[in-house]
Amino acid sequence: MVASNALAANAAFFASLEALLQEPDLSPEDAQVIIQIATYFALRRETGFYSSAVLEASFLVQAASFPSLSVPMAEGTLCVMTQAHSEGGHPQMVLRMAQLLKNYAPYSLVLTGQEHKPLPASIRAAFESSGGTVTLLPSGLSVFEKGRMLREHGMMRERVMLATHMDDASPIVAFGHPDFPRPVFLFNHADFLFWIGRSVCDAVLEYRALGQEISRCYRGEPAAWRVPLPFEQLPASAEDKQTVRTRLGLPVGRSILLTVGSSYKFTPIGTFDFRLLLKELFCRIPDSHHVIIGPSPSDPFWKKEVSNYAGRLHVMGIVQREQLPPWIKAADLYVDSMPFCGGIAVLDAVQLGLPVAGLETLGCPMGFIRESGMLFESIAELIRAIAPLLSDEHSRITLHEKQFLLAEREHSLQNWGAKLQEAVNSVRRHSVTQGWKRDSACTEYEEFKNHLLSSMTRFPTLRLLAKIVLLTRKMNSLPLQKAIVGSLVKQVLHGLR
Repeated sequence: MVASNALAANAAFFASLEALLQEPDLSPEDAQVIIQIATYFALRRETGFYSSAVLEASFLVQAASFPSLSVPMAEGTLCVMTQAHSEGGHPQMVLRMAQLLKNYAPYSLVLTGQEHKPLPASIRAAFESSGGTVTLLPSGLSVFEKGRMLREHGMMRERVMLATHMDDASPIVAFGHPDFPRPVFLFNHADFLFWIGRSVCDAVLEYRALGQEISRCYRGEPAAWRVPLPFEQLPASAEDKQTVRTRLGLPVGRSILLTVGSSYKFTPIGTFDFRLLLKELFCRIPDSHHVIIGPSPSDPFWKKEVSNYAGRLHVMGIVQREQLPPWIKAADLYVDSMPFCGGIAVLDAVQLGLPVAGLETLGCPMGFIRESGMLFESIAELIRAIAPLLSDEHSRITLHEKQFLLAEREHSLQNWGAKLQEAVNSVRRHSVTQGWKRDSACTEYEEFKNHLLSSMTRFPTLRLLAKIVLLTRKMNSLPLQKAIVGSLVKQVLHGLR
């Protein structure tokens, strides 16, 4: 009951913000604040909304104010990111395209919000070596100014590939003019979250089937193409297992499991809690150790877990992808993250010789894990399966050979390139979508959504309230401030009943 109340309350608050945006006398400045509040809220609370034509309409008005431009000769691809980080699968998708798919070169990159954060050298090198350029938009620009500059870059290329943050509106302003001619594609790296930009996407590139269903049902997006994550050859560690374990400070004569993932992938949601897996694992497999790469060892969440297991849990923080091979060589088995499953990290593990096991968790883990019989409904089933594997190297080798063949069939560079080319060839000219229909519920996603709702601590309520109240203080209209805060308090109280 609490979950259904929460969804109704969250949806009502979001809908109230959409209604305010359609008030006839709303100033552009207040509209921008309302949009900022709506996207902030929808990214931190399950609302049942995964896109909003109402929010995007305001940015399309800005886009329409640009004068028409003559269409110059163009070649290559413009990639757009909000920020590029050194870790995570999101930048790896863009990096692999620039490095591996030569038929869309030269590649240029524009970063709309990198600000003063360092740009990974590998990303700069990949784009510049393709014959393209890397541009960081200056800090302090308005969304309109960013959109204008981005539009000029887009006119110089044959196509645009977006890998932007969920709340980045600059591509809507840049490519929302009806005369903008270049097709626009979006890598949907946040398929289960709310995001803006649907109005300017000619095709959405999904890396899993669940993403296709969510876009079809909740974003009215029929042109959602499945483009699975691609393999990329990482150089294997030349050291033997014993040597690499000694160098990394890991026990030589013990079973070692490995998991790699950003911190958020381990945030507990209901019964999907990685700590429960660790507890059962260490209890039932007494000689096992577990290495977790990604979360910070200074995080109180993980400091407590490390202290609970007397040196058997190793939380290593962020490790650059090119430095992962020794850690993979040191391990006996890879266990997928939960509640949010892995992508690039899972492919790296199986590519470098490590068999993979996991749980039927949120977000549909890699298909090859299921096809090989190593995806389980419960922690108990998972541990019963991996316990004998940890003591039988031959069985692990056999399992890995099977998984590698299955993964290569789906994730080979050849298959990825063919799928991407099919999607690109499907669009010849850009078009802007002014509105779209939200279809009926996506049945495959309902369980996932219910689990998100069951975690009322996904983002602290008081922190959320405080942030939104601070944002309303930027508004010129005092009645609007009161309306938004009053609606928010009302809906939060209703959702907690």
